[in-house]
Amino acid sequence: MSNRRRFDLAASDVSGAGETATFGPFRLTAAARWLVKDDEPVAVGSRSLDILIALVERAGEVVSTRDLLKRVWLSGRLRLD
Repeated sequence: MSNRRRFDLAASDVSGAGETATFGPFRLTAAARWLVKDDEPVAVGSRSLDILIALVERAGEVVSTRDLLKRVWLSGRLRLD
């Protein structure tokens, strides 16, 4: 049995203006870089929010470390050894 949790997202593409993804008690509006839990704003660091947006945009897919590095760390110079 898998320990993975499945999130049902209200929007599969949150990259467009005004698109909002809802998962559990959270709502994420990528264009506004806004994360809310139970109608309260959540303070999230910029890099963490970038990672969350990248993962939510590809919900249901496996996102490789390489893809995250390209997306979040644009230079791609960060190495995970």
